Amino acid sequence: MKMDRISLLPNSILCDILSYLPTKEAVSTSILSSRWRHVWKELQVLDIDDTTSRPGLGWEARFASYVNAILARRNADYPIQKFRLTCYEYSERSLTILTWLDAVNGPYLQELYLCLEVACEIDLPEAILTSPSLKSLVLKHGEYFDCYEKFPNVYLPSLKNLELDGCVDPSKLLSGSPVLENLMLIVPNKDYGCYVYIPTIQMPRTLKRLIFEDNSTEDNNISHRVIDTPSLEYLYMKIIAKSKLQVSFSDFPNMVEAHLHIHHGRVEHVLWVPKLLVALRETKLLALKHCATECLFNGVTFEFPEFPRLLNLELDVACFNTDFLLNFLHNCHVLEDLVVHVLKSVVYCELYFHRSQFYVPAPPTMVSNCVTSHLKSFEFREYENSADEREFIEYLLQRGLVLKRVTIHLYYYLDQETKYDIVKELSAIPRGSTTCQLNFIDQKPVEHAATAAVKTHHHGPTALHSPAASSVLDHPDTKLTKGKRINMDRISCLPNYILCEILSYLPTKQAGSTSVLSRRWRHVWKDLQVIDIHERHFRDEDPFDSYVNAILTQRNADYSIEKFRLACETNSTDLILTWLDAVIGPHLRELYLILHVNVRFGLKLPEAIFTCPLLKSLVLKSEISLNYGPEFPNVYLPSLKNLKLKLFIPYVHPNKILSGCPVLENLTLILDNTPDSRNVYVPTIQMPRTLKSLTFEDDTIVLDEIYHRVIDTPSLEYLDMKITIAKNSELQVSFSSFPNMVEAHLNIIDHGRVEHGAWVSDLFRALRETKLLALRYYTTRCLFSAPAFKFPEFHRLVNLEVDVPCFNTNFMLNFLHNCHVLEVLVVGIWTGFDSYTMEYNGPTPPTMVPNCVTSHLKSVEFRAYQDTADEREFIVYLLQKGLVLKTVTISIEPDFGQETKYEFVRELYAIPRVDGKLKTLRSDQLQNDFGCMNHE
Repeated sequence: MKMDRISLLPNSILCDILSYLPTKEAVSTSILSSRWRHVWKELQVLDIDDTTSRPGLGWEARFASYVNAILARRNADYPIQKFRLTCYEYSERSLTILTWLDAVNGPYLQELYLCLEVACEIDLPEAILTSPSLKSLVLKHGEYFDCYEKFPNVYLPSLKNLELDGCVDPSKLLSGSPVLENLMLIVPNKDYGCYVYIPTIQMPRTLKRLIFEDNSTEDNNISHRVIDTPSLEYLYMKIIAKSKLQVSFSDFPNMVEAHLHIHHGRVEHVLWVPKLLVALRETKLLALKHCATECLFNGVTFEFPEFPRLLNLELDVACFNTDFLLNFLHNCHVLEDLVVHVLKSVVYCELYFHRSQFYVPAPPTMVSNCVTSHLKSFEFREYENSADEREFIEYLLQRGLVLKRVTIHLYYYLDQETKYDIVKELSAIPRGSTTCQLNFIDQKPVEHAATAAVKTHHHGPTALHSPAASSVLDHPDTKLTKGKRINMDRISCLPNYILCEILSYLPTKQAGSTSVLSRRWRHVWKDLQVIDIHERHFRDEDPFDSYVNAILTQRNADYSIEKFRLACETNSTDLILTWLDAVIGPHLRELYLILHVNVRFGLKLPEAIFTCPLLKSLVLKSEISLNYGPEFPNVYLPSLKNLKLKLFIPYVHPNKILSGCPVLENLTLILDNTPDSRNVYVPTIQMPRTLKSLTFEDDTIVLDEIYHRVIDTPSLEYLDMKITIAKNSELQVSFSSFPNMVEAHLNIIDHGRVEHGAWVSDLFRALRETKLLALRYYTTRCLFSAPAFKFPEFHRLVNLEVDVPCFNTNFMLNFLHNCHVLEVLVVGIWTGFDSYTMEYNGPTPPTMVPNCVTSHLKSVEFRAYQDTADEREFIVYLLQKGLVLKTVTISIEPDFGQETKYEFVRELYAIPRVDGKLKTLRSDQLQNDFGCMNHE
């Protein structure tokens, strides 16, 4: 592998990289190598979190020991610059935390982050409050200042970022921060568990960014908040005013973004809100939540200020008022984006709707400049189609000359027909902009019980259809979607045959459930020509039989079924035959049946299945039986190319089916004995010559007879053969050569005498052109015992997988001498219950090194390695002779103990490798404990 260049970097750079990780992960790099053992000790950034230490008893003690070890072992020559500590539910004494903070604090500390939800009060060390280099201080959740007898002096000359979230009067901290720029201040209420009455809070004049949440105002108390911050650029203010609150502020000439969220008991408690809006007139983005907007509704003789730079406006209103919005727009000269949210929930309507009166004069009759020249996007949330709302939408659509997008969220309580009437009505409004696109978002469509299946599997847009809305569908610039903006349900405009093609990729139960989407979709599924029914899609209480009957009887008979897939378990053979009779026809192309049927009853499939002229794929799996008695029907499937059969003998002789498939290319044939052990003699099975892929499993060779299997398939490219031969049976296999073979898997299980598998050697030679060859244990055993067996030449073999009964170097070398371009070798030692040592009867291999080992072999994997003399000799041979070998992977037999395994690894790593070239030697059994061991 390439040189570990990162380890060559100096410690300063490595520590900078590690500083972006939690400290626990940074420390864990010490096990990578001796180079990394002490790197973490020079870290100047510590980020410690107790959440990873909690599982198990005694986690608090472990966590305390861990932090103590980190602070004690680090290199004191590198002072801490940034420290982050997060503790939840930590019940140790506060002295422990204070000890950590004393160790951290120093003249070089620049950032301190504390999030402490602990069962003790913490007195923040006074030295932190006078740290000359501290630039950022974050104190969350804890009580950091409650135990001071006298609040200490605060002077933080470098502090620019301060975040406070807890029960503390911030005045002392704020007054001692002369260059503070960013402040997040959250003052909790009594429900938080602690309460401090703070009559006055004075914000530093140097602030550029302020997030202020104040929940502390109490009844019968007058509070004062001073925001004299002329450099402020960002403001987020959320205040709950339960009593009279006074807020003083300067103008904000540099304001860019402002969010106001003012809750109040009575409007007179917050009469300063209109004045604050005037102070914010230079902002570029303004967001007013509903309570803040109500203060403007009720502000007597309130006049909107001019907003010469406002580009984005977001308004939440308790009730819609056109005059209010038009007056606002007349003072927003360059507004580009407008969002209006009308809160129609029961709570807001009852509280505000009837009492929200707008006292300013009627707006000017002229159209506002921003509407005609600048407004590009408008979004209306919870649209209910009141007269005022409809009038305002019409106003914008007709006068918005540069308007590009109008998005309307339909109020979810409206029924579907009403929603479509709204869509039709608004879409018919003439538009002043030729590029304006009208989008409708259905927030929560009306649901039926039958839509449950659709919601589970249908994640696309849900289109709402009605006769009244049909004209809307043709409008190119109208959209109606559920939850996200996409084109106006264009999929419903597609012809049925395309919709059915799309639905054919779904199980029929899901495809049928689309009928509840709209009238347009009600009958689409009936034209489906692909039916896929699986019993697992139904709950126990669902009537599966009735459902299948309904599908087959209600579908459109003008569209014959081309593909039918059925998977179920039943003893009602008559019902299955009824379904199959309804499906089988001259246009059927694919038939897939997985039927768990009690074979004692037998299942006599319709004879018409075996003469379908267009059938291309037939799959009969699981416990299907074809009991026709002695007279099996004629089979002629002239188009069949794919056949998969799992058959019980004696109910059908496979030759009856195979002989009637003149163009068959892919065959999976699994032959099992009957469950009631009625074994029947099937002497000969003949595979079609046209095959290209064959998967053959035969478990029927159990009687004291001679069996014959014929695989005369010269075009075969893939072979997977598993044959089990009983003790007193004899099997003969005939086959042609396979010049086109690409991949072959052989698993010949001979429970009797090995000589019964003598044909395995001949089959081995017939496979000499394959590119991948996999030999399982019993197959290899036949080669071990074959007298005078000579390996064929494998000119194209690239991958070889061999399971051997016991390792034999001569066997492997003889094999490798005949694999001239082999690149990947996998050797497995069989460790099953029937494993035993065998003698290899083959010749001694040549003394020269195999050509593939020196020129082609790149990867070797050895499974169940036991470190016998032969095994170790072979590994040494490959490591020393493999000139292009890149990877050797060894899986050690798991029965060995850890010490023995590591002794194996040590010995193998000590083996010299040719030319000192890079190899990767891995012991997979040890990776879980110590990772991959890669050596150069």
